[in-house]
Parts: sequence; C-alpha cells; structure tokens
Amino acid sequence: MLNWLKPKPIILSNGKIITPKMSPAVYIVPILLIITYFSIGLTRFRLDMLFNRGYQFFVIVSQIYLLIFQKQINFHQKSQSLPNNEE
Repeated sequence: MLNWLKPKPIILSNGKIITPKMSPAVYIVPILLIITYFSIGLTRFRLDMLFNRGYQFFVIVSQIYLLIFQKQINFHQKSQSLPNNEE
C-alpha cells in the first residue's frame, strides 16, 4: 500500500538490486490538498452543501454553461448586425 511512498527494491535474475524512483505523487498530493484547503477557506465554499445537494450539482453547472453559451450567441449576433463603416 505504501509503495508510492517508498518503492520496494526489485531483484533481477542476475542478482542486481534496483530501487525504482519515488513517485512524484508524494509531493503533488499534499500540495494539492493544501491548495484545496486554502481555496475552500478563501472562497467560503460550503463543501457540506455540495455533499448534501450533490444530485443538483450537474443541473446547476449545466444551467451556468447554457447562460454562457447564450451570451456568446447574443454577442455574435450583435457583432454581425453592426453596420460597416465603409465609404
């Protein structure tokens, strides 16, 4: 289970012992956890609400993307309807 922390030495058929390199996950996972902890604190994100109402998460996200997509369409339509200043 802890092979990602300290890899087991491998003994080859010729008797040579090889120790694999340590996984970069040893450094990456704690850093990501610390960043996540502080970002949740800074944004006052309520993780318990996400767990309690998780079934609504994708509904809310899809509505957000629909709003963004609608704004892009409206912007595109407005930019096409502007008159050209050709003389």
